[in-house]
Amino acid sequence: MVMQNEELYRKYLSGRHWDNHPTSHAQKFADFLLSDGFRGRLVDLGCGNGRDAAVFCHRGIEAWGIDLSEEEIAMARSKHPNCRFEVGDAEQFDFVDCSIGALFMINVVHYLDKHRALKEAHRVLQPGGFFLIHFNTMIADQYGRVDYAQDEAEIFRLIKNFEVVQKNSLVRVDSTPIVHTHAILELILRKS
Repeated sequence: MVMQNEELYRKYLSGRHWDNHPTSHAQKFADFLLSDGFRGRLVDLGCGNGRDAAVFCHRGIEAWGIDLSEEEIAMARSKHPNCRFEVGDAEQFDFVDCSIGALFMINVVHYLDKHRALKEAHRVLQPGGFFLIHFNTMIADQYGRVDYAQDEAEIFRLIKNFEVVQKNSLVRVDSTPIVHTHAILELILRKS
């Protein structure tokens, strides 16, 4: 049986393993945006402790970090005082339509109502704006038990209102809180 979002979150929450991931995805997306002459605001959805939003800030991009957890936002503000962080919901945020130049969401969407989150992302993103998102196509524990799975065909139905600019398949193995593997579909999308 595949876990539901809340159960999945509780199983992997205790290790806080996402705090230790390198920010290479943020670095690469910053490179991508800057090579395209990006000059807008970027929002890191589900920013956690702010480590990726800080990468964008240090690269000269106006970046905001949004997370549902007040505790995570307090930690982000403490660690990265030169960046802006707000408590907010990735399924419903306080930005006006077409006001954001880029969105960044890794290791988050599988905990959300994907339809609502992607509809909201499309609403706030400016025409021509970019969106880097990671979809876990599978999360399995060390014994090969699948805790989460999502079919790529379903993912492409979810993103039908975006143009796919880049597509990469990634595999990541984490050792905490238990050994588990993520199969990830990384997409850079553009709002037409």
